[in-house]
Parts: sequence; structure tokens; C-alpha cells
Amino acid sequence: MTTPIASPENVVQLDSARFTMLTSRMFRLEWAEDGVFEDRATLRVMNRQTSPVSYTVQQNARSLRIRTEHCTLIHKRDGKAFSKQNLEIRFRMKGKTICWWPGKSDPQNLKGTAPTLDTYSGDQCKVWVSTEEA
Repeated sequence: MTTPIASPENVVQLDSARFTMLTSRMFRLEWAEDGVFEDRATLRVMNRQTSPVSYTVQQNARSLRIRTEHCTLIHKRDGKAFSKQNLEIRFRMKGKTICWWPGKSDPQNLKGTAPTLDTYSGDQCKVWVSTEEA
């Protein structure tokens, strides 16, 4: 059984953005222009009823900052979908501060299970056509 709706205490919703702290290291980021968000389960997180995550929120008219024990999310409130210009997450790894943003290249990304399940590979979708009769 799945429990796809997140624990309310782990959710911050502001304008067209919704941020869910699944753990102190994992955020779910959603943008919905109409404010209607997706609550169905995903392969990665089928149960979003996670334990309460300790975090702080600072916000003003221009930005939102969510800080957990391990990460800091900064969202500039510009009314636009998430991009490098308005969203970043900072965390420490191997003694260095790493900054992630939407669209950041990751040469170690294996692109999950999509290439083996639905023939989607990276930015290209391959359509397989069989010439054999069923």
C-alpha cells in the first residue's frame, strides 16, 4: 500500500511552489501555476508519510529559505517555474559546499530506470516498431 500524501508538518507551500522535506537530505520540489499539485505516488517515493523533519523557514517578499540539518534551499519568488535563476539547494559533501540547481549537468546521472522500462533515454525517446505479426 502506498501513502503518497506527505505529512503536513513536512510541507511548505508558497505561491505556486510546494516543497516537501522527505528527509533532512531529500526535498520534493513542485511547481504548479494553478496551485494544484500532484499527490500520486512515484517509483522513488511511494510513501511520503515520513517522520517529521526538523527545519526552519525564513521568507520575505523576495525569497524563501528552508534549512534542514543537512541542506539549505533558497527560492527567489519571481513567479516563474523553477530554474537556475530562482532555485538552488546547498549541501556539504566531502568537506565542500555543493550547489545544485534545476538543469545542472550531472555526468554521473544514470537516468534511473526509464531506458529499460519505457524506451526513454535521456532527451530522446525511441519508438520501437516490430515488423513481426502478433
